[in-house]
Amino acid sequence: MPSPNLTIIMSRKSAFLAIIASIMLPFAAISVATAADGERITTSLEIRHVQPLLRRITHVLNGGFERADADRLAAEIRAMRSNQPMSWSFTVKYRGAEHPLQVRALLDDLGTVDLDFTTSATLATALRVDIDAYLNAHNL
Repeated sequence: MPSPNLTIIMSRKSAFLAIIASIMLPFAAISVATAADGERITTSLEIRHVQPLLRRITHVLNGGFERADADRLAAEIRAMRSNQPMSWSFTVKYRGAEHPLQVRALLDDLGTVDLDFTTSATLATALRVDIDAYLNAHNL
């Protein structure tokens, strides 16, 4: 028969593990949901290429992110302070369905912009092809 002290120690250990598991479970669920909900496309380019790239992306979409949105985003990115990230969210149309599109930008001191697009897997495939085509056409 185990001693009473051993039982108490095992109970404390079990309680501790239960508390840790209850704290971590919501975070695990959030990470999985985020990964399942969106796919990321990331690129870095000189600030002069941001507006043409964003305008090019508008041609892939059937609505929700128009040329005026691309121009507004490019202007806001040009006006950003360096190393201060910003993000914008849109609901866009592609092939008859609505998809989320989140654009994040980070401008560095040298005028290079890190652009990060997060969207559905279906739209991400089309955007990746279009972004790669732009980068390749400009030897970037």
